[in-house]
Amino acid sequence: MPDTSILHLRLIRDAWTNHYDLPDEYAWRSIGWHIFHAGELDLLRSLIRDAYWLEAKIRACDVYALLQEFELLPDDWDLQLVQDAIRLSAHGLSRDPAQLPAQLMARLDRGVHVVIDRLLDQCARSRQRWHLGLQHASLTHAGGALLSILKGHTLAVEAIAMIPDGQQAISASADYTLRIWDLDAGRSTRILEGHQAAVHCLAVSVDGTLAISGSEDRILCVWDLNSGARKRVIRVPGAVLQVALSADAQQALTASDDACIRLWDLATGETSVLFKGYSHQLTAMALSPDGQHVLIGAGDATMVLIDIKTGIVAQTFTGHRGKVSAVAMSADGQRAVSGCVNGTIRLWNVNTAETLMIFEGHHSDVECVVMTSDERNLVSGSRDLTIRVWDLHTGVVLQVLEGHAGFVRSLALTRDGKNVVSASGDQTIRLWELPVNYNERDSRTSSSEISHLLAENVRYRSTVRPLKVHPEPVSMLAVSQEGTCALSGSRTSAPRVWVVRENRVVGELYGHTDLISSMSISPDGHRAVTSSRDRSLRVWNTSTQETLHTLTGHRNSVVKVAVAWSVGRAVSLARDRTLRLWDLETGRALRVLAAVTDEQLDARRRTGRILLEETGSVAKLDVIDKPLPHDSHIAITFDGQRVVVGSGNKLYEWNLQDGRVRLETLGNFVISQVTQNPGGGPVLIGSLSGVVAMWDVASASFTNVFTERENACVLDLGMPLSHEELVCAFQDDSVRFWDICSNRETGVLKGLFGDLYGSVIAPDATFAYSVYGDTIVASDLEQRRHIDTLSLDYGITALAIVRDGTHLVVGDESGAVHFLHLVC
Repeated sequence: MPDTSILHLRLIRDAWTNHYDLPDEYAWRSIGWHIFHAGELDLLRSLIRDAYWLEAKIRACDVYALLQEFELLPDDWDLQLVQDAIRLSAHGLSRDPAQLPAQLMARLDRGVHVVIDRLLDQCARSRQRWHLGLQHASLTHAGGALLSILKGHTLAVEAIAMIPDGQQAISASADYTLRIWDLDAGRSTRILEGHQAAVHCLAVSVDGTLAISGSEDRILCVWDLNSGARKRVIRVPGAVLQVALSADAQQALTASDDACIRLWDLATGETSVLFKGYSHQLTAMALSPDGQHVLIGAGDATMVLIDIKTGIVAQTFTGHRGKVSAVAMSADGQRAVSGCVNGTIRLWNVNTAETLMIFEGHHSDVECVVMTSDERNLVSGSRDLTIRVWDLHTGVVLQVLEGHAGFVRSLALTRDGKNVVSASGDQTIRLWELPVNYNERDSRTSSSEISHLLAENVRYRSTVRPLKVHPEPVSMLAVSQEGTCALSGSRTSAPRVWVVRENRVVGELYGHTDLISSMSISPDGHRAVTSSRDRSLRVWNTSTQETLHTLTGHRNSVVKVAVAWSVGRAVSLARDRTLRLWDLETGRALRVLAAVTDEQLDARRRTGRILLEETGSVAKLDVIDKPLPHDSHIAITFDGQRVVVGSGNKLYEWNLQDGRVRLETLGNFVISQVTQNPGGGPVLIGSLSGVVAMWDVASASFTNVFTERENACVLDLGMPLSHEELVCAFQDDSVRFWDICSNRETGVLKGLFGDLYGSVIAPDATFAYSVYGDTIVASDLEQRRHIDTLSLDYGITALAIVRDGTHLVVGDESGAVHFLHLVC
């Protein structure tokens, strides 16, 4: 046979002389393959160790074509780390290949290998003039058990199953869709649409040609996986919670919320009730390998094994101390595992209903369980957000896989048993690699020997993940003017104090006895104010984390606080529908704004004063005709002389010197934003309908009303220090500019991705940041252009910006906090 390597060599040397500027897409997609078959492996290594070439290939093809190049050099472990980093970044790189340097710098460690150090140096040099970067490498690092994060669903992923070809998986989601995924490429290849409600469950036929799904819409759908077409629709008496498919794909079993297990003939649609459970939540069901029996969590602490032909209960399993929430059967049908809402798992002998072993370790409900085909290992997923891998012979936890930010809903093992795929309430699917040694060890291997084997395998060392400091999504953030100190908070945890430069939490603000509702930090970062549902506010020393003052007087939860740090004043709004003005230096209340219809305050009004027993001070009472809604929008002017309150179509201006209140009614105008720049100027008011107004504090009147953009909610407003222009971010994914003198729109900056979650404008209106799920886009408002994008591992839930817009703090749904900066 002729030596084909010569042909490959001629192609890459003579035809494709410049490997950084190839002639067409075919050349870009196949160059690695041709170089490999030409025997020029050093050339291939040099290319995929070059950040410029990596980004060029993604732009010419896609990130998935780039990942294939690394498969040609499987023994170069430094390149495998780079491949891991790119795979973990695939979602972001698909949106914007220019993210490559930032993604690699956030996922690869220096000092591991000289090649990686050189690559990171090149990444640092290759950044464009203005770029958005992480101050610290706070994304999931390469080299761990997590191989890829699959994104595409827009709501919780309820179920996952492997397609028998071993390369694809199919998922079902609360977003009404199913998706087929290429696991090697890490992307969705097809969307199956047809359900009208959340899809809870699915099953795939043995030959991989069909899938069946069950939904909250009380429908079973049978899908042709080759074409994506819906072949059959069967109506079910209740929402379908679980489904199983017979080996010949002629029959299906369903568990629905009417507590019935039904057997269906898929050709005719005929059905019969096989079993009536003890609860409407029949969420645990598994078909035996021979298709003769079905194992069901009966809705209580028991399981039953039912003969499908006769409907007779063949076996009852007792022992759990809580509802059975997940079940699975071994490949030979002789053993079963079950998960419980109390976090325990049991291994059973199916023939005798005897408990063989109890596994303890999860801290919440076990949602899913699956056994490896060799019956040596068990994998479980839980509401504690973890996946645990167990040794079935010893009961030892071999691995705890952490990374999901939501309940782990479903698990599926790949055909070779080397990987597990997980589906979660955090809208993602994750592919994990199980240690190779699991399948190589002898069944007599002791637990200590197993631990030694795991320690030898570098991939199974703890993956470096974002520093998760809150137990749930970050819901509020505040950052000092220079970006040196920050506060982060979540729904139930105490606020954390950060030293940004060190990426370190230096303390927590303990003292409130109920949930924190809002927070603010002083420009120098030395003081903070928090409000709480415990009816109080607190003033803090952030350096020592000590409470300086506790501000009490509200008779219900405090929901908002606005601070004029330049004069040491704050105004709070509570569910008692009052506003209170506070002196932060003394901790005393200065004024109270309340309605005369409040009997308690009205009685005190007759004396002209309110006694604040906790401070021994008095505060002046100012009255209005009707109580303020607790969801009103508030702002205090820069000089601390006035408070502006927006509620519905009403605007209140409270003069803090004489207590007078001015009311303006705005007509068809529902207020969504009230803000003033830190340096002063007019108060900016946005609406749900897109109308924007400017309120001049000095004249107590509206100076401008901008109505050109309607039917798009205002998300944020800003004004440059010159006060000549107004900048407004809208829900329709646009930022618009108005000339204040002429009242005319002068430009528009349209968004990049369309599915906008939120938008924040820097206080001095120089930069803006738009959030699209897990991706943030930085925009230069002076040049009216987008600068850079950066995608994180999790959805972004909170954002705070310093005054000049060059530094920002981002919180995500996993509870992690990231510090970003714009670098010139």
